[in-house]
Amino acid sequence: MSRMGVTREFHQLQIVHLQYSPVGYQFEGWERLTHWDGQILGVGLSGVGCLEWAGHHLRIERGHTYLIHLHQHDYVFRNLTDEIWTIVWMYFKPHPEMPALQQHQIVPEILLVEQLLHRMVQSFHAHDHDAAQVWFEAVLLELLQRGAGGLTVTEQQQRHSYRLNELIRKIRARPQDDWTIDRMSAESALSPSQFTRVFRAHTGQSPRQFLVATRLEVARSFLELTPMSIGRIAEELCYSDAFAFSKQFKSRYGMSPSEWRESKGL
Repeated sequence: MSRMGVTREFHQLQIVHLQYSPVGYQFEGWERLTHWDGQILGVGLSGVGCLEWAGHHLRIERGHTYLIHLHQHDYVFRNLTDEIWTIVWMYFKPHPEMPALQQHQIVPEILLVEQLLHRMVQSFHAHDHDAAQVWFEAVLLELLQRGAGGLTVTEQQQRHSYRLNELIRKIRARPQDDWTIDRMSAESALSPSQFTRVFRAHTGQSPRQFLVATRLEVARSFLELTPMSIGRIAEELCYSDAFAFSKQFKSRYGMSPSEWRESKGL
C-alpha cells in the first residue's frame, strides 16, 4: 500500500501510543477523555492485563486486541502480573461505511501485525501522519482479513514465527534481563547466525537494536506513568548507571530523560 492509498473513506488515525505499563499499574481516569468522540483499538504485545467495564472483564495478553467505543462505558485497565504489560493503542475516528472490527480478537501469528504496528508508531513519532495512516490501514486490513479466516503460511514460517513470538513476548515483559545473542538464539532453537538473520527478517531490526529500543520505550513509559526517579528507572532496566541510561535515551529521543518528562508537563 502506498501513500496514495491514504483516503478519507477509511478510519482516520488520531493518536498512537506504545505503552509499557509497570507492575501494579491501573488506569481509570476517563474523565480526561470526555472530549474524545472516536474509538480506541488496542493490541497486546507482552504481559497480561485486564480491561474492565460494566461488570465485564477482558483479559489482554500478546496477540489479543480490544476495541473501545468511547462514551459507552467507563473503562479500567490493570496490569495483572509482576511483569511489564505492553500494548499499542490507537485512537481513531471511525468511518461509517468501513467494515466493523471485532470487539475482541486473538491473533496467534502476531509478528506481521507487530511489524506493521512498529512502522506506524515510528511514523507517528516522526510526525509523518500520512505514513502512519497508511500503516494503520494495513493493520486494520490485516485484522479484518484474519477475522475472516486468516492467511496461510508455510510450516517453517509458522515454526519461526511461533518461536520468535515467544522470545519477543519475554523480552518485552522482562527487558531488564541479560538478553545475549547466545541466550536468545538458544530460546529460539536456532544457531546464533541463523537466529540473527531470521530475527531481522521478521522484525526489521537486529536483536540488539530491538532490545535497546524496547528498553528505551519502557523507560519513556515509566517516565510518563510513574514518579520513579531517573536513577531508579536506570536501575530497573539494568543500566550500569544513570549517566549511561541518560546518554542512550538522549541519543534516541534528542533530549535527556528529565527534559522529556518536563516536556510532557510531568
